[in-house]
Amino acid sequence: MGRYRRKRPRPRDLTQRYEAGELDGDPHLDRDALDAPRGKPRKVGTTSEDPRLDRHARSREGLLEGTVLSIGPGSCRVRSGDKEYACVLRGILTAKDSRRQTVLAVGDKVYFSLIGDGEGAIEQVGARRTILTRRGTGPRSRLQHIIAANVDRVVVVVSTREPSFRPRLIDRYLVAAEYGELEAAVCINKIDLDPQGSYEEALEMYRSLGYPAVATSATEAMGLDGFCELLRDKTSVLAGQSGVGKSSLLTAVDPQLTLKISRISSRTSKGQHATKNASLLSLSFGGYVIDTPGIRQFSLWDVPAVDLAGSYPEIAEFGMDCRFQPCSHVKEIDCAVKAALEAGEIFPTRYESYVSLYQELLEREKK
Repeated sequence: MGRYRRKRPRPRDLTQRYEAGELDGDPHLDRDALDAPRGKPRKVGTTSEDPRLDRHARSREGLLEGTVLSIGPGSCRVRSGDKEYACVLRGILTAKDSRRQTVLAVGDKVYFSLIGDGEGAIEQVGARRTILTRRGTGPRSRLQHIIAANVDRVVVVVSTREPSFRPRLIDRYLVAAEYGELEAAVCINKIDLDPQGSYEEALEMYRSLGYPAVATSATEAMGLDGFCELLRDKTSVLAGQSGVGKSSLLTAVDPQLTLKISRISSRTSKGQHATKNASLLSLSFGGYVIDTPGIRQFSLWDVPAVDLAGSYPEIAEFGMDCRFQPCSHVKEIDCAVKAALEAGEIFPTRYESYVSLYQELLEREKK
């Protein structure tokens, strides 16, 4: 672990005490904060079917429990035991939600009834223990888009070039992981296209901050053992731009997977979508992975500007010594973060990334 990755204190036994009924009637209890880091509300999108949040949840007697493997138009694939089912959503679950763009996410735990041979109807969606989410795009830009649920780690995949290296995109995913209660790791792919090794500085930077980071080349079979270790015996989600090589990496470490591979557009030098829908895949060497469609942009969903520093571990660490609390670490005097920056104790690229994202979130809050 890096010097900045300190564990946050959590309220002791709060969830267990609530489930035992010891906190019933407490008007000050924020149920959304169960298990959340102290001083920061939990962002995980739990549902009303969570018995901790709704003591009157409908009975699940007679329902099968499963995990959403993939989602298509009007239906989804659900695994229950060693079988897969094609499931539709009951109408009560498809009611419009003013906050969410997606009702279901790959990785969701669901409860469904059988309506035919190999077919089911999803009656309830279980609580999500973790979530990777972003702000929707286009006309739904004010809604939450859930990318994956109930995963252990997000592996942010970027490339040295074709498409070009984007460290600020990495930082956005790291913030989203923090808010979704996820571990995070970084994979820099296509290192064969960078023989000068200019990616190594960024690699060491993220390692020093406590994030597992590997350098790979899917085409030249470089660094694949390290990539395997990021995924082994975990449920992970691969995230990043189109064309960075997510699917290529997966097929390189697990040939049993048959995934479409995209090519870089000769006109735009950007990746083209090969993975159309997210899907949960079983790995032959242990664990599961969700391969997600590539993105062109990644906007954070519902992260207050005032809380952003807590998702940059080095800024949070030095920020504890700031004269003014809370401190934005942008304009204030006697700011310990800016002093650490001048002393070379904070990477300039990370501070610039923080300031840019802070200002973006602040402008959004003013609208």
